[in-house]
Amino acid sequence: MQCSSLLELYSEFQYYKNETTRVVKKIRESSLPTMASACERPNIGTRRQRALIRTGVTLLRYIMDHPQATSRAAAEDLRMSFPNVCRLVTEFKTLGIIQGTEHKQTGRRGPWSQAVVLRGDLGCTIGVDLEATKVRGVVLDFANNVLAVRRRSLSPFETDKEIVSIVASVATTLVHMAQARGVQVYIVGLGLPSPLLDKRLGKIRTNMQFGEATLEFVPRVEEACGIRTSAAPNSNCFAAGHHRIHNPRGRGIDMVVLNRFGIVAALVWKGELYTGASHYAGALGYIPCSEVYPPRPLKEVCTGSSLLEFARAKGDQRSFQELLKSPNDPLVQEWLKQAVPAFAQAIHLAIMTYNPDRVLIDGIFNKFPRKIRSAIVARVQQLVLSTGNMMPEITFYEGDDLMGARGAALLARDLVANDALASIIIREELRAEVPAIHGS
Repeated sequence: MQCSSLLELYSEFQYYKNETTRVVKKIRESSLPTMASACERPNIGTRRQRALIRTGVTLLRYIMDHPQATSRAAAEDLRMSFPNVCRLVTEFKTLGIIQGTEHKQTGRRGPWSQAVVLRGDLGCTIGVDLEATKVRGVVLDFANNVLAVRRRSLSPFETDKEIVSIVASVATTLVHMAQARGVQVYIVGLGLPSPLLDKRLGKIRTNMQFGEATLEFVPRVEEACGIRTSAAPNSNCFAAGHHRIHNPRGRGIDMVVLNRFGIVAALVWKGELYTGASHYAGALGYIPCSEVYPPRPLKEVCTGSSLLEFARAKGDQRSFQELLKSPNDPLVQEWLKQAVPAFAQAIHLAIMTYNPDRVLIDGIFNKFPRKIRSAIVARVQQLVLSTGNMMPEITFYEGDDLMGARGAALLARDLVANDALASIIIREELRAEVPAIHGS
């Protein structure tokens, strides 16, 4: 009788020992399971756990993409039961996946609800924004906090190969900075000037300070930093970044007009980025400008490259940044006489094409005094009203210079978010099981 009891105790001990070994082994797995495999594998756990992964990923994606999200807002936008959302939020708080911040009121007189965010150290993505004169990069964690920033100016004498190497160097430095903080980097996103000829390779043909060039970035960046890399037009990056950070629940059509060394319009419609089917979707710089004679493409009249070419034709060797800082210089004033009405024409054409509710402008004209920007808006209003259309709200972006890099990180994160969140749920669930097994 006593021997039988000892055998039962020994068998029970062996069972819990094997269970502990199995769970610890799963925690240490370095591979990232896909969302489908995470939900289908029979050894993940109970039906409740599998349902938690499916529904939980949807909720966590919403929280990830909506800074200062509340349970009430998540239930409304996802069309989920409010009690179920609250239950999931409580469970994820217990697991340490999300955390509450301050309480905020839902509506003008609605109930108070706690804003929730993902725990920042669960993971991050890198965003690198390239323009003709500067490279900017950020480390963006899953709570949408910027953990690190890197800026690098480009001289007019950089060759095409050197520019690719600089972008790879900035991305690699940011990866090392994130890893030094103990945060896993899931993907690197590049925001590149349009047109993006090959998204997979990050291949572009664009105007740089030294002239037009065809550049290929993704293979070089992946080789340098050892992290999966994606590419997107920087106009889309800026539009996605602005929408997610400032207006995630906005309705209607938001249009972003980005004027650097080219002019591109990007749309956010019903909360989704509208990318179009062509490499040249949204490109305004190739449209003939009717404000000059003979007509020339808009990119040759009112962009950064046109300002630089205009100065060089006059024998002025100042850098692009020096020209932007001299709005009262006679040479710059002469360029502005054609550039202001030409840029207004570009905005007007985009408004007529896409009929947006709001227009946000970023680029070189943001560097000029307010009176020049006001002249652009006044000219756009004149053109719009002359055709009998309604004038949308037009604003010039006045935030920091990192929105393009943030957007690149956000668009890259979209490619891995579901798998990453499924992996995080599984990992935290298994970690929660370990003390329970030892406690038994």
